[in-house]
Amino acid sequence: MEVKHIQRNDKGAFKVFDGEAVAGVLEYEITTSEVLTALHTEVNPAYEGKGLGAMLFHALIDFVKEKELKIRPLCPFVKARLNKDTSLHYLIAS
Repeated sequence: MEVKHIQRNDKGAFKVFDGEAVAGVLEYEITTSEVLTALHTEVNPAYEGKGLGAMLFHALIDFVKEKELKIRPLCPFVKARLNKDTSLHYLIAS
């Protein structure tokens, strides 16, 4: 499995590939110079339970830290992961 980052202007996604097949995706939009809005996370049902959501989430966290952004978690999955890990609360946009 490989995570690839795709970005066009202010919109982007992290995608997990199994060979050529897209196994999961986390979509986002950079809504201000300081805030990234996590829009949607989806894992192909054939790949559920294999930790792909976590792979996508960690790719997002690494990207946000690198770019010094905050996250507005509209995506329920990203919101739940952020709320669960108190060490990441500083990344949540107010």
